[in-house]
Amino acid sequence: MSEIKVILAENQDDPMLVLRESLKKGGLRVAVCTSGFDALDEIINEGGDVLVMAEHLPDISGFQLSCLIKATSVTSKLPIVLVSSGTGKEDNFWKRASLADSVLQRKHVEFNEDDSVKLIRRLAEAGNGSVTKERLEDQPVLAGEFTGNDLIKSYGELLNGLLAERLVHHFTQRLLATLPERTELTSLFFDLMSRLFKPDLAGLVVNTPLGPWSMFHLARPLNDEIVSAIANKANTDLGIAVPVASTIYGEMDKKGAKLKKAKVLTVATADGTKLGAVVVGWTTETDIDSVLKTALEHLRDQMIPVLQLMVAEDRYNLLHDQAQYWSTVDPITGLYNMEFFMGFLQQQLLFSQRQKLPVGLLILDIDGFVNINAQYGPETGNLLLKTLTARLSKSIRSSDLIARYGGDQFAIVLPNTDIAGAKLVAEKLKSEADGLNPSHEEAGKAPRVTISIGCAQFDFKDPTPEAVLKAAKDALNRAKEKGRNCISD
Repeated sequence: MSEIKVILAENQDDPMLVLRESLKKGGLRVAVCTSGFDALDEIINEGGDVLVMAEHLPDISGFQLSCLIKATSVTSKLPIVLVSSGTGKEDNFWKRASLADSVLQRKHVEFNEDDSVKLIRRLAEAGNGSVTKERLEDQPVLAGEFTGNDLIKSYGELLNGLLAERLVHHFTQRLLATLPERTELTSLFFDLMSRLFKPDLAGLVVNTPLGPWSMFHLARPLNDEIVSAIANKANTDLGIAVPVASTIYGEMDKKGAKLKKAKVLTVATADGTKLGAVVVGWTTETDIDSVLKTALEHLRDQMIPVLQLMVAEDRYNLLHDQAQYWSTVDPITGLYNMEFFMGFLQQQLLFSQRQKLPVGLLILDIDGFVNINAQYGPETGNLLLKTLTARLSKSIRSSDLIARYGGDQFAIVLPNTDIAGAKLVAEKLKSEADGLNPSHEEAGKAPRVTISIGCAQFDFKDPTPEAVLKAAKDALNRAKEKGRNCISD
């Protein structure tokens, strides 16, 4: 860290001269302020690395000012040391609520100068709490200008900022009440944005596990290139590299109005996770005064729980969809499992009965699979199942369904296919299985694979899954009885 700047707020009638000189001797730069509002103005306009102040100031309690600074996002990490008179008359609530990093007794400070300076230096160097001009740019701490010479104006500015925060809090609480109805939330968001900020462009970008999306509302026709540029900036700020599904309400074309002022407010959690962004823009040189800037900054902060809940909802939906998917899938082959297969077969048979269309069914068995597992191990057996699955899946139509029917058996439903067509598909599948067999030189290093297939066709006289399944199983048994490695109907 470069030279440490200490903002020292003291009472002009009772200055902390000993501490002031000790800080300077310790190599720290000291900016002396004779009131709390002057110290606040110094922070807002010039920044600092640590704030040291007396508990009793002529305009505002040091404890209350500490609470205000700690409760403001931009300055919340600024180290604060409060120097107490030790009379015991301070308000205990504000003493606790001040969230000061350290509270020192005045006598201790004056009799232990070196220790006090070391503590202040250590607090300044410990974290990333310095308030710099770069951090303050477009991130107002509080609305307005503050001075200890005009208390009425300063308290008025302070009240403006606190009311703006309260108004935005009310805004976001109403948004939270609409979740999980996303359509209602976005409608209310744009309505409230229009009421509070009167923007010509308002936007919301959300980065969720199901994929980022954005929505923009145009109060008047806007230039399409400008709108696209703002949307791209928001995506870039959020680190979104994939295409974003955007919904735009309003008109935009090349002849539309151009924005004169625009802001992209990135909404992020304390750990840096970027949840989304709020976009706002105006086509006129409207003066964005300190209260408006403060309100926007509070909006950025208070949208965090709104977007967190939206992201959490999408994460839950994603996990739910994944759970539903995996409940229908065989974990080894990735094919549909028996339960899903039976449901699909039932639907196909009902449809075919109404439309008078044939349905073919194949049941395929790997010959001697138990022996393959015993000789080569279950890992080889599982690899064989996966490899065969890939080959079989490439040989059927997208309208067909292949499922794992049992340990070494597969079932294939063939919509709009009669028994002759089913046998043709079976020949293709058998050929694919033959392609897995090792060459003559590699014989013995890998198992030889053959399959037997039973073919059946849906019987319109008995429209039950059990009937066509029995016919296919009987056909498979006949193929086994013929010596395996063949097809039967």
